[in-house]
Amino acid sequence: MGSPFDIITGTAGIFQSIGQFNQAKSNARSLASEAGIVATNRAREIESLAATQRVSYLNSGLEMEGTPAAVIADTHQIGREDVAAINSSYKKQIKNLMTQARANLLSGLLTSSAQIGSGVMSIAGAGG
Repeated sequence: MGSPFDIITGTAGIFQSIGQFNQAKSNARSLASEAGIVATNRAREIESLAATQRVSYLNSGLEMEGTPAAVIADTHQIGREDVAAINSSYKKQIKNLMTQARANLLSGLLTSSAQIGSGVMSIAGAGG
């Protein structure tokens, strides 16, 4: 059987579980922000590469059609795929983080509620 101390411990556990969940949400927001930065940087790298390719082809006296245009188009396509992969990877990380955080919150709340219930039963059983 529990003790009155279980009420205090259980209540503290609830606050701890909620705090950990809020920290996970903060971490998820940070990951989302990081994803935006990483994806933007990759898009800029691709634009810079495509511009360098254009200048190189033009300096070589080539027209911007046929193979040079196809190479630049491929560069842009690869860049779009890279950005999509970056965003997808971060979304998976965020989803996994929040799924684990929800499971931990539920588990913590159930455990803490059981402790509180045990403490209440102890007080009720003691007559007071």
